[in-house]
Amino acid sequence: MAVEQQKRKGKVGLAVAIIIIVGAVGLLYLSTQGRMVLPYVSTGTSSTSAAASGQNSGSVQIVAQGRMFAVAVGSVKSFNFTVPQGGASESITGAYSSAPGKVEAAIITRAQYAGFARSPATISNAEYYYGDARSAVISTQLPPGEYSLVFYNPGGVTQNNVTVTSAITVR
Repeated sequence: MAVEQQKRKGKVGLAVAIIIIVGAVGLLYLSTQGRMVLPYVSTGTSSTSAAASGQNSGSVQIVAQGRMFAVAVGSVKSFNFTVPQGGASESITGAYSSAPGKVEAAIITRAQYAGFARSPATISNAEYYYGDARSAVISTQLPPGEYSLVFYNPGGVTQNNVTVTSAITVR
């Protein structure tokens, strides 16, 4: 009898867990204005979510305004996002600054990231390259695909602190 009660409790617990997960997914869907959110995860980087619908009905932050992070010499900080297949191009906008030195920033594809990881100096070859600067404005249209917004510290200063001065978003 005790074994049967434990089995029933296990089944009830599983059913409750499934209901909670389905509810959380539903809330996520509603909180993104009907745009499902999909993460693009790459080993050794930070991941954020971006819109997975080709509709321009809202915006999704890649990096929040005021966010600060450090990039040590020879290191990379990246934020991954997806512009969905089958949809229109998406607008990526935002701005950042770094101190005390400069950082290089670019938006690169998932395929380009593998080459960049082997040789970070290739960042300057990226189509969406924002230079070796203390600050920059990011503003471009991207076709569907998986991307990384990367910040690279090539050297000169032991550590650069990057501050996002205007939220970097996908619209």
